[in-house]
Amino acid sequence: MTKLGTPTVGLFLGQLLILLLVVGCAGVDEDATMTVSPQTLRHEVSAEGVLKASRVTPVVVPGNVRGRVRLAWLAFEGQRVEAGELVAQFDDSELLEKLTEGQADLRSSGYQVDKAIADQASEVAAIEVQRKVADLELEMAKRFQLTDKAVFSRHDIIESEIDGELAAARREQALADQESSSARAQTDLEILDINRGTAQRKVERAREGLESLEVRSPHAGLFLRARNWSRKPLEAGAELWAGQPVGEIPELSSLEVEVFVLEADAGGLATGKTADVVVEAHPEKVYTATITRVDTIAKPRFPASPVQYFGVTLSFDDPIDDWLKPGQRVRASLLLAVKEAVLAVPRQAVVVDGDSYRVVCLDNGAYVAREVQLGETATGLVEVTSGLESGDVVALDPTTIEFATAPRPDRQASR
Repeated sequence: MTKLGTPTVGLFLGQLLILLLVVGCAGVDEDATMTVSPQTLRHEVSAEGVLKASRVTPVVVPGNVRGRVRLAWLAFEGQRVEAGELVAQFDDSELLEKLTEGQADLRSSGYQVDKAIADQASEVAAIEVQRKVADLELEMAKRFQLTDKAVFSRHDIIESEIDGELAAARREQALADQESSSARAQTDLEILDINRGTAQRKVERAREGLESLEVRSPHAGLFLRARNWSRKPLEAGAELWAGQPVGEIPELSSLEVEVFVLEADAGGLATGKTADVVVEAHPEKVYTATITRVDTIAKPRFPASPVQYFGVTLSFDDPIDDWLKPGQRVRASLLLAVKEAVLAVPRQAVVVDGDSYRVVCLDNGAYVAREVQLGETATGLVEVTSGLESGDVVALDPTTIEFATAPRPDRQASR
């Protein structure tokens, strides 16, 4: 019994030891840890946006157009145009009507002037006849005035004097009528001349408007239609006034990138930082760019969304392809910081403990939480400036591990 029992007991103890080792090792999942070592930390932020032009020439309804005009034709959205090419044309029916009215008023005022001149000539002629008759009567009255009291009676002498005075008064009245008629005729002609000038200006404005019904491109570029009150592109039939925009022509040589960075990722955004830009329509090519402007405050990108973004403007470092145009969607990777030989751990490996931060390290087979100081952040990683050393083993998911907090002297020493 003794000889048989000894090997059986030894075999049982060996199997138990192997089982304990397996269970003990199962508590430490090597896949859930990482060994800290110096590495390069790149803080890159992804952003989306569009291409836009920094220099844009507006195309407006000409200022010499009077009143309201109706859009008859407009260049297509995104159409490439050359300098002097037709981009907009307006309906001429109203201006033709105004031109017809003005020409009719001009002819009518001309007829009125001719009639006034003829009436004045007729009235002057009639007054001239009256004046000559008055002169003749005055002359006859003076020549045949009865003055000899010895021959004529007192009554005849007085009547002769009255006839002379009447002839003189008629002559004076004829002269006054002639002067008054000339002044009145001159005033009527001045009024008619004003009316004729008004009609002439009406005709000239209509002709200028007709000449301005065609709007041409001031330079080569890409034509973009203006938006109406509902933010939709203008269409034929829209009614506009002088000075209102019908579109704009951005200078393609001035294209830049406008992207939006989440407020939470905006740490380190500054002008002068570099970026890689990819146009979604041509993802095979990467353009290098530089941050030239960063919004001072974050704003919602969409009215119904509370998420806030910083607007960032990027300028291309090198000449760009001529097929790029405003409005194309882009993706950008902004390089905000590069640090060499730093200790970094995944963000999920950091435990927030009030105002401090901790990581869980494997120390002599047991997990211990250490207080650490954090520095620069990157995509998925965070720099540890103190509390860790190269070679330390850190748990990647400390929430699933039971760990002990390191004694305070150790924590202080690790700072």
